Amino acid sequence: MTAESLVDAPLHMNPQGHLIAHKSHRSSAWGKAFSLSQSEGLWALANLTQTTEQLLQYWRSFSILYLTQLAERQTRDEETERQIVPAPEAQFTQFIERRPAFEGAEYLTLETLQSLWQGMNNDLATHLKLSNQTPAAWLESLGSRWSLLGRVCLRLAENKRSETQPFAFLATIALQVTAEGKVLHTPLGRALQQAEIANDRGRMIHILKPLSDAASHVPWLAEILERREIFSPQLWTPAQAHEFLKATLALEQAGLKLQIPNWWKQGANQVKAKISVDIPPGKRIGAEALLQFNASIALQDEDLTEEEIQDLLAGEEGLVCIRGRWVEFNKSKIEQALAHWRSVSKEVEQNGLSWHQGMRFLSNPEGIVPLLSRDKNDTTLPLAKEIYTWSEVSAGKNLAGLLESMRSPQDSLEFDPGSALKATLRPYQRKGLAWLGFLSSLGLGACLADDMGLGKTIQVLALLLFLKQQTVKVKKKSAHRTLLIAPASLLSNWLRESEKFTPDLNIYIDHKSFQNDLSYDDADIILTTYASLIRTDRHHRSEWNLLILDEAQAIKTPHTAQTKAVKTLKAKARIALTGTPIENRLTDLWSLFDFLNPGLLGTQEEFRSFASPKTGEPRLDVLRQLTQPYILRRLKTDRTVVSDLPDKTENIAWCSLSKSQTALYQATVYEFEKALEKSSGVQRRGLVLSYLMRFKQICNHPDHAQGSGDFLPELSGKYHRLQELCEEIVGRQEKLLVFTQYREMCLVLAQWMRHLFGRDGLVLDGSTQISKRRKLVDSFQTEDGPPFFILSLKAGGSGLTLTEANHVIHFDRWWNPAVEDQATDRAFRIGQHRNVLVHKFVCRGTLEERVDEMITAKRSLSRGVLAAGEEEVPLTELSNDELLKLVKLDLATVNDSD
Repeated sequence: MTAESLVDAPLHMNPQGHLIAHKSHRSSAWGKAFSLSQSEGLWALANLTQTTEQLLQYWRSFSILYLTQLAERQTRDEETERQIVPAPEAQFTQFIERRPAFEGAEYLTLETLQSLWQGMNNDLATHLKLSNQTPAAWLESLGSRWSLLGRVCLRLAENKRSETQPFAFLATIALQVTAEGKVLHTPLGRALQQAEIANDRGRMIHILKPLSDAASHVPWLAEILERREIFSPQLWTPAQAHEFLKATLALEQAGLKLQIPNWWKQGANQVKAKISVDIPPGKRIGAEALLQFNASIALQDEDLTEEEIQDLLAGEEGLVCIRGRWVEFNKSKIEQALAHWRSVSKEVEQNGLSWHQGMRFLSNPEGIVPLLSRDKNDTTLPLAKEIYTWSEVSAGKNLAGLLESMRSPQDSLEFDPGSALKATLRPYQRKGLAWLGFLSSLGLGACLADDMGLGKTIQVLALLLFLKQQTVKVKKKSAHRTLLIAPASLLSNWLRESEKFTPDLNIYIDHKSFQNDLSYDDADIILTTYASLIRTDRHHRSEWNLLILDEAQAIKTPHTAQTKAVKTLKAKARIALTGTPIENRLTDLWSLFDFLNPGLLGTQEEFRSFASPKTGEPRLDVLRQLTQPYILRRLKTDRTVVSDLPDKTENIAWCSLSKSQTALYQATVYEFEKALEKSSGVQRRGLVLSYLMRFKQICNHPDHAQGSGDFLPELSGKYHRLQELCEEIVGRQEKLLVFTQYREMCLVLAQWMRHLFGRDGLVLDGSTQISKRRKLVDSFQTEDGPPFFILSLKAGGSGLTLTEANHVIHFDRWWNPAVEDQATDRAFRIGQHRNVLVHKFVCRGTLEERVDEMITAKRSLSRGVLAAGEEEVPLTELSNDELLKLVKLDLATVNDSD
């Protein structure tokens, strides 16, 4: 090798005996590893298989020597603290003798190799301590081949040379990794002979111990171990192979490695009872349809012929070969499952299987709610858990196609109202229109849960216009009549949107604040409020073609008067519009579906048992599968839905407490603690709520909690943070929305912000008349309109479009992240062309910081079914200690804001 090639070699050694990667190789994975430490570099070389560099292969063999000895040592049950691999001095001498030429080779000595080896020992100890890993886990993190080293492996393969013994079994141990990265296995018998010849009792114990441990739980292994058959290759019958495959879990838990056929790993090759729920050919599709129930025997998705079934039932169980592949067959379990499903099938023939029963059955055959009712007491057929292990439940071809259409809506001209719609729908809105029309035509309830600002209103108006056009064709005046229920604050919005986009629709607004130009009976759409529905039974006298709820979270509580009034209305089809199908707890979803598709989620008691099981967690995957076809949810942040909407950035605006706030908060904690000791029952719940409210008010301003004072800005950390933000917003000539849950804070904040902006802003709270709300919105939406808008969360958190603002401040926050998101979406919706910045005020070290943690956790709730979450813990039910921990003042962080 020339001097130039020595200099260009990938590694060199300096006079201190340190291995260093050449600069031309430092961008490679192994080169970067050497920049961390010699140990990391050597371990990286151990996984380097595609190289022809003699020097890299040389040092790779050194690393493999270390890892091999570590693997063997850790499988001998050495204590983790003693995972120091002794240096193999004899092999070091051989290693030096076969060194290739490289720069600094003269510094490669016995002492150098000892230093490198000890460095790997030290770095390994550090890794194990920091990661809390075992050596075995650390080896596996390097690659699967290293976890095999030193391990006994039981191997099962097919033997196509014999019909009576179609399987081959061999026990081996992995003792070496080749330069190409291949693990070499030695037959177990030969490895024992070698250990015996070397008088290496430790290796013999190492080989036999996992086998002995496994044999104590696996009888057949104990037998072949006692007869020493395990130490030589074996030909096995299907029955022997089946016993082995059934014991895989116990064998692996004992520390043995297994190599088994892929068809068993995949767990799909089982003969099962196949249960199919389908729509009978030529029958009506929809909520009132009765479904078909069939039971047969199948292999995966393939139905078996009657001849194949009879051969199976007449033969042996275990592993059987069908259609050229091995499958598991349990005759007794299959017969039991078939008998059960055939009894169910007979009952279905007698009583019918409703749409909702079929959907519940498909989502979870074991039963989120009872499947079939035999009598008025709602008793059900006895269901054995083992039956489902050997059963495969699926939708038949017709039903599967229908469900796919419901889950994945596509563009369709079938429900297009044409030029009568004075708007161009976006692609996702056309899909939404087709989906709403499709489900409504089937008589199935639909929840349009699009993100706020994606245009739920226009999609519904387009559908109503189409339905009117169809009515004109068939000349049935009342066939399209719709009752639409919305909060009072949104009545004007529906009217204006209809006048703009669907002027052909005749709307009658049943509310005292509106004058109508047409009669109730001549309207296409009756628009009313939840409150009006309670005061009159006028709307209950008709059966509506379509019943629509806007802001449908209004019926989340089942026992309120307005929820009961809504659910007693009669309609052929129902639609719910909401951006928050789940606000606080899973039972919100039950109430919504009790309106949309009554019976789909069972009774309230059944669903409560499902949502809060006595043991384990609720089966959210089951709930998601059951409800998904009836919920269409698209998010603005999904670029495949809306590609031209700007970004929304949410930040926590940390606030400190002033000295006055700190003193008052701490005094209130002491007062709360004493009050808790003296209260119980209903009185305690009221006490807790009042104190939680007071802590929140103190965080806003001490005068807010005390009910007096001038609200001096210097007494509130939130006022200070508000001033900082407003000064920046004023400088950019941008606009701002401020939300507070307290109506009394609206005017107080308006006075302070008038000073900050030098101009008047707008205020909207529960006292603002409905007729004035539209004027306020129009004023704010003008380019030179007021620079800020302060809104109470309850009155202004939904139904408004305020896209002139690109800043949103949540001055105080409560328990419901869904409501907070709704409020933010007054600015972040279609029509917004600037990035929206959301500032959430939180006082460090206080109740507010813990509330923020709760809100973050609760966001998973709406992502569950949607991607479901967990049941909310009522704060009033927390123990005294838990409550005090929630509200305590953390003095270490309370005045340490960014």
